Amino acid sequence: MNPIIREDLATVLSADLPWDFFDDATVYVSGAAGLLPAYMVDTLMALREHKGFGPRKIWGVVRNLEKAQARFAHWHGRTELELLQGDVVAPPAVVGAVD
Repeated sequence: MNPIIREDLATVLSADLPWDFFDDATVYVSGAAGLLPAYMVDTLMALREHKGFGPRKIWGVVRNLEKAQARFAHWHGRTELELLQGDVVAPPAVVGAVD
């Protein structure tokens, strides 16, 4: 992960916010490889490292799966993040409820 992004995440996650809202949640992020949504995904993924809890599942919907896999390569092997190809016009189906 880019050191600037890692530093940004540490700063964001040190904020006094109700992070526990995301504990064991299922989150659906459309446009997940875009600049701001990608930061959202990184933040949610980093919760476990910084707070000891986090989402159970993050569904990241992207148009370009290869680009997204490269963008989130630093999370490879983590089961919380699943990238799905699609868009808001034809959203991919997910298993289970989304919080």
